[in-house]
Amino acid sequence: MFCRKKLVICRGYVDNWSLVLQSMAKQSVFTHDILPRIRADHPVLSVITHEWERLANMLTIACEKLDRRLLRWSNANMRIEELIANDAGYSWHDLKGPNGEIILSPVFDDAVTMQLDGEGNPDYISGRVGRCAPDYVMWWYREQPWLQDSILWMEDLTPYLDMTGHAATSTTRRDLVRRIRQFCASSNQTTDKTIVMSFPEPYLPVELEKDVEQFTLPLPSLVALESIFDLTFEDWNDKYEDNKIANPQQEIKEKLVVSALGLTTQEATSAFKQIFARMIYGEPSRNTLENSDVKVVNEQKAQIINKTGVLEYIDASESIKDIGGMENLKHWLTVHKGSLDDKIDPPRGLLMMGVPGCGKSMMAKAVAADWELPLLALKASNIFDKYVGESEGKISRALAIAEAISPCVLWVDEIEKLLAGSGGDGSLDSGVSSRIGGTILTWMSDKEAPVFVVATANNPERLDPAYVRRGRFDERFFIDLPGVKAREEIFTHHIAKRFPDIDLTTLKVDILAKQANGFTGAEIEALIVEAKNLARSQNSNLTAEILHQSLNDMTPDSVAMTETISHIRQLWGGDRARRADNEEPVNLKDGKAYNKDIADAVDKQQSRGFRRFKE
Repeated sequence: MFCRKKLVICRGYVDNWSLVLQSMAKQSVFTHDILPRIRADHPVLSVITHEWERLANMLTIACEKLDRRLLRWSNANMRIEELIANDAGYSWHDLKGPNGEIILSPVFDDAVTMQLDGEGNPDYISGRVGRCAPDYVMWWYREQPWLQDSILWMEDLTPYLDMTGHAATSTTRRDLVRRIRQFCASSNQTTDKTIVMSFPEPYLPVELEKDVEQFTLPLPSLVALESIFDLTFEDWNDKYEDNKIANPQQEIKEKLVVSALGLTTQEATSAFKQIFARMIYGEPSRNTLENSDVKVVNEQKAQIINKTGVLEYIDASESIKDIGGMENLKHWLTVHKGSLDDKIDPPRGLLMMGVPGCGKSMMAKAVAADWELPLLALKASNIFDKYVGESEGKISRALAIAEAISPCVLWVDEIEKLLAGSGGDGSLDSGVSSRIGGTILTWMSDKEAPVFVVATANNPERLDPAYVRRGRFDERFFIDLPGVKAREEIFTHHIAKRFPDIDLTTLKVDILAKQANGFTGAEIEALIVEAKNLARSQNSNLTAEILHQSLNDMTPDSVAMTETISHIRQLWGGDRARRADNEEPVNLKDGKAYNKDIADAVDKQQSRGFRRFKE
């Protein structure tokens, strides 16, 4: 039964819901793509969506506009069903024959259709035809003249077509593809008949690309989510008259609706209901919505997005003020704050590259927190898949989610791995990394949604300059080792975070900063944690002596990266990429940044990498 409680159409409610539906489909998909093709008698359509209720509403509206019957089959049902209108709304019933009789045979189930009769021959009356159920359904539907002026909606066909992820047999796939192509051929038997196949993920055999048109339903828009909130609010108050929710303030309502971007209709409805339930049945109980209720939506969104295995929803709490140094980068971010509202020249993104451990990841999180935007993380380890075509599908799905949640910040971590792959140039992975890189870069150039891309790279020497040119990114910043002033800020921040009551003047932080030449921000934090543990083991407060002891016991990684850092400075220094800091570059031949024994060992190791052979 379809009813308003489920946010699906009911009789007498179609006109109001169609307005919501059109905004959810952005009109171009339903009214400009799907409906005209059904009207034009296109034989087979494919629709990609997880929202089966939403597609059912679309097809119901199409049938009403075109005066057609709506039929449905899935592998969960042994018979074809028809959507019938009644006083309560719409409900599915077993399909009846032309004379009103219930059709008991054939039965469309694999256990029956995959068999043959007793003599090993097909029996089309009983349904024992030696074919999979959807194959026989299409044949049967095509042969029934009394089912003209109808739409047959077929769900869950991926297991019959996908040989990789669902282990479909080659015979089943071949027969079903041939049957679909047969239905697409012009014939009086298929006049005024349309088959709509629905898939939760993009999948269409290459053999059908010229015969079947495929469309993707976008996630609900802001306008649609506002309507969904209103309907959910009304339904809750109608159902729970003793626990009604007070009308929300417009500002709070807008925050809740915006926070639901990126959720499906069902997910958004569930999130809003969860808010109402926590309000009424929580301790203490209340009936007024608050700004803090946005956290409930964010919790559900994080769970749903993380479940995809493609993106990670990160609750960013870092502040730009907590990051030492990077004054040039901070100023640039201050200037560009709010630029996502620019409809003419929206920002493309920011590329940060440089030495590992110098705050690139922390800055990406701080941008989202400072700009008050949700943060999505796209990591190379979540993208590459062992199955052919899966990696490309994952990146497309990730970018679609980011657009649906916009405005947001999309953090692409270690972008050099996505653009180059494990082979360095994509030559060792059958071109997968090249296709993924091309997809990302094309999307960055063409995207219209307010998604601010923050890309980070630890090995910028692997980046092709053509991939990261200006135009694809608004600016490129080189994150070098922190200078003296930046190191002092980092020391101060991490000590104050762990010892809020300590007198920093007694620790001689300025001297520590000078002595920590070559240390990254991550190494300074590790140094302070080690000093904290050392002080606890000695049953002592943190002192300057303990900090200096920890400093002397630690050797920064920069001593073994002198050549690498120098090479990166030469490659991306100067005008090619702006320096994030306004201090002089760290002298790699001075203080803790230089160790002659380690430098000689590195040179010796590198020299062994080149063997000479006599010709």
